[in-house]
Amino acid sequence: LTEVPVPTRFLFLLLGPMGNQNKFHEIGRSIATLMSDEIFHDVAYHAHNREDLLAGIDEFLDQVTVLPPGEWDPSIRIEPPHSV
Repeated sequence: LTEVPVPTRFLFLLLGPMGNQNKFHEIGRSIATLMSDEIFHDVAYHAHNREDLLAGIDEFLDQVTVLPPGEWDPSIRIEPPHSV
C-alpha cells in the first residue's frame, strides 16, 4: 500500500459500529502520536504481552502534555530557535 516497501512491525485494527467515524479518527490520531514517540516505540517493539504495552501507554500518558483540539490558538505559537 505504500510507494516504497517498508517493513511492517505493528498493525492497529479498530472495528466499531457505524456512525462513530469521528471518534475512530481521534483514536487513530492517538495511536499515531504514541507510535511517533521514540521511547514508546521502543517499549512497544520490546513488549512481550498486553500488560507490557499497557504499561508503556500509562507511562507515556504520565509524561506527556496534551493540548486539547480547539483550545490552542496558533497565533500565540512561539517558533523554535533555528539552532540550539
